[in-house]
This record gives sequence, structure tokens and C-alpha cells, in this order.
Amino acid sequence: MSSDRQAFSVTATSQPPFRSYSVNRKAGILAAVYIAVLAINLDVTIVNVALPSIATELHADTRDLQWVVDGYNLTFAALVLAAGSLSDRYGRRPALIIGLLGFAATSTLGALAASTETLIAARFSMGVFAALIFPTTLSIITNTFSDRRQRAMALGGWGAVVGVGVAAGPVTGGLLLEHFAWNSVFWALTPPALLAAVLAYLLVPESRDPGVPALDIRGLITSIALLGMLVYTIIEAPVRGWQSHATVFGFVTTAALAGADAAATSGTAVAELHAAIVEAHQACVPMLVCSADRPPELQGVHAPQTIDQTRIFGEAVRWFVEPGPPSDDFRQAWR
Repeated sequence: MSSDRQAFSVTATSQPPFRSYSVNRKAGILAAVYIAVLAINLDVTIVNVALPSIATELHADTRDLQWVVDGYNLTFAALVLAAGSLSDRYGRRPALIIGLLGFAATSTLGALAASTETLIAARFSMGVFAALIFPTTLSIITNTFSDRRQRAMALGGWGAVVGVGVAAGPVTGGLLLEHFAWNSVFWALTPPALLAAVLAYLLVPESRDPGVPALDIRGLITSIALLGMLVYTIIEAPVRGWQSHATVFGFVTTAALAGADAAATSGTAVAELHAAIVEAHQACVPMLVCSADRPPELQGVHAPQTIDQTRIFGEAVRWFVEPGPPSDDFRQAWR
């Protein structure tokens, strides 16, 4: 995609101005970043445990529950690269603070939701702010740690926190539901987001890259439209029918959007991507590690996310193949 290519180039070639910070301040910056990442990754899986209770309390059907889960992931995936470019261009510290405050506010909105429509809207909004937080944390780490070894260790810790977040989500959600209502899984996300925002305000330094190119609006809109149409079509297909005109139209439109974007970005895209890779390799920017001798701390950093997302995809496929409300056995398994 055009926006993906541009964000890739921006991330790869931007070289932040390194500064020297005290050990205590570096620890505080890491605390802010790690707490922020923990909150948004807890949200990936903590809500899954509450789905049976949400179905009962809010009278949500299978389609509604799918939107509760996928609304967050859809907006996150569609906006994360663009959000990273915006934070680099206009300031990483305000981007992180805005993202955390927005995430806390929309999580509170989800906890107060009295209907599935409100809850779904809150989940979409949470995904928007999580997309702003996620890449900004990496940029802040890169800007804070000028020493390669320290930076590698900080990024390794970042990856470990992400893994803890996605793994601890179901456990945390189960413990909360043992004693509280379904909305406790949303209330639980608000305090860490606010704490991280306070730490970011007090400790995280301002940094930006004025040389970041303007955002590719056309590519961004195409990416959002493509992902949105694909997910919407798949979620609505069990109700409308897989061979209905609406479902077929959705898949055809998705293919047309993908083809249009591919045609528009062909030609110079390969050359630009190759140039970005070469520049990234020469600059040794750790957000895009191209060297074969990368630090061992970075080995397997993203394995927990990959495993968890594979599990989530498997659950989604099961829901699509076997549509219908959660069974009694499924409800009892989480009681």
C-alpha cells in the first residue's frame, strides 16, 4: 500500500537526535512506555473472556460480538503505520499522551456502555488511540537510548511486555469476572493508561523529525477502505449468506480496491522500497533491524504476538464457520 510504503520509508530513514539522560530518568521513561504497551496489549485478549457475559447482559448476537473484538483490531491495523508517521512528524511526547488519555477515555466509555452499539463504537475508538500509542513507544525508546546495547535491551523488554500483555489478558479477565461484572475488563484498563500518561508528561522528552514527508492520504484511505470492506463482508456473511449479492459485492469491491492500489503504486514502488531498505541498512536504525548480526536481545521479540494473533485468527474462523450465539458449554467454561 502507498501509505505503508511511505511509513516504512519514514521509519527506516529517520535518525533522531540522541541525548544523554540520567539512569533514573531512563528508567522512568521505560516505565511509561512499558505500562502503555501493557495496557493496549491486555486489551487485545482481555475482552475475549467477557464475551459470554456481554452477550447475556447486552443481548448481543454473534455479529455484535465479532464487532466488539474486531473493531479494535481493525482500526489498530489500519492506522498504526500512519499514526507512527504523524507522531514522528509532530512530536512523539504529545502523541503518546494524547493516545493514552484517549485510550483511557474510550475504555471508560466501553465500561459505561448500555448497548452493543455504544460498546462497538468504544472499541473502534480504542483501536484508534492504541494505533497512536504503539509505534510511538518504539520511537521514544530509539530516541532515548543512544547506546546500541542499551537500546537492544530496552526493545527486548518492550517485546517481553507485549508478550506478557497478550498472555495475561485472559487470566486477568477471568479473575475480574469472578468478582465483578463484564465491564470490569474495561475499567481495569483505565488506571494503567492514566498512570502511563502522567509518567509520560513528567519524564518523556519531546522529540520529532521535521524531515518526515507528508502523510499519503490516498494510500491511507485506500488501506482503511480495503480492510474495512473485507472485515465487514466476512462478519456479515453468516447472516446475509455467503452467496448473497451483498457478500459477493463486498468481496468484489475488496478485490477492486486491492487491484486499484496495486496498479497505482506499481512502477516506482519497488525502487522506492529498495532505496528505503538500503538507507535503513546503512543507518542501522533499530526499529528496522536488517543486519544479520543483530543483537541477541532482539531475537524472537515478536514471537508472542505472532502466536497470540494466530490463536485469535483461529477463533475468528471458528465463529465464521459455526455462526450462532455462544453455547451454554462455552458460557460455563468461563464462569
